[in-house]
Amino acid sequence: MRHFGLLHLGLEANGDGKAENEIEYTSYGRIESFSVLDRYEYEDHVQAEFPVDADGLRMRIRSVNEEDFLLCVKKARKEGKGSIEAEIEITQDMFNLLLSGVKTAVYKRRYFIPHDKSGLMYEIDVFTKQDGQRSPWVKVDLEVPNDDDVQIPHVPFALNDLIDLPPEDFSVEQQEHINHLWDTEWSVKISED
Repeated sequence: MRHFGLLHLGLEANGDGKAENEIEYTSYGRIESFSVLDRYEYEDHVQAEFPVDADGLRMRIRSVNEEDFLLCVKKARKEGKGSIEAEIEITQDMFNLLLSGVKTAVYKRRYFIPHDKSGLMYEIDVFTKQDGQRSPWVKVDLEVPNDDDVQIPHVPFALNDLIDLPPEDFSVEQQEHINHLWDTEWSVKISED
């Protein structure tokens, strides 16, 4: 399936550096067969996060299809759901320099699946593990334009061991599992330091 260019799908920030609300519903689950994704458009992403010591502020760099490079800063909203984020395009040199300063990165293929006639898109992230194999655990996001109560239907294909609660309702075991995915299974070591 063809690759899309930067930010053509979903409600991602537009890379102009302006702060915008990001409100998304996230689920995690084990996919039975990757073939259910074959008919959907996708992008390949490499991303790394940087700790920022400022009350929940997070910074991330991302490469999209090795063509577009972004720097994103986000922080939880004080009121309402989601976060506020500002994203700006950077050069490949800037991306590579920042990437050289981290020990791990996340390599993923993001598939875009239409939610319904509203124009919203599911973003299904399939992660590559350290051994080069795909993780059976996927992350599913549905970004919405506002934080009104939205009736979110389940993902349009089977996921086992589905975790689709708001993060504040995760059990201790669910939170530990999600942390393990991000910290171990989905993080690929890129530096020996």
